Amino acid sequence: LLFLCESNECKISVFEFDTLKGIVHTLTDPLVNLKNNLKKGKCFTFLPKSCCQIMNAEIARLYRLVDGGIEAVRVNVPKKELPRFYKELYPPYPSKWQSEKLVDWKDGKNSPPNLFQISPKLPEIEEKTETKENNDDLMLE
Repeated sequence: LLFLCESNECKISVFEFDTLKGIVHTLTDPLVNLKNNLKKGKCFTFLPKSCCQIMNAEIARLYRLVDGGIEAVRVNVPKKELPRFYKELYPPYPSKWQSEKLVDWKDGKNSPPNLFQISPKLPEIEEKTETKENNDDLMLE
């Protein structure tokens, strides 16, 4: 996906590359269109993919600077079953960890980047036991 954000505009254009057919086409997703917001953005920045709410099919999150503050813009893919993790929305992307040392790179070595696969982190379930103490008050431990 390619996001085009223009300074002093109220919309974000989204394009998709189809590498098999060799074409680019526009995605017309109303979630990305900011027509309802009359504040014009002065500049934009994207957050890392790891900041997205993956269980809600959020594929990108960006901040835009507007008069009077900063606004968060979330780009979600419309899905019927939420919350749910859709692996096809999150292909592996380059991680923040280097794939080789500076010395090796200076010697001409060129390694592919380390890739990171986003996956849902399920919360650990803590077992809570119920006990009765003093005047039959119910307490959780």
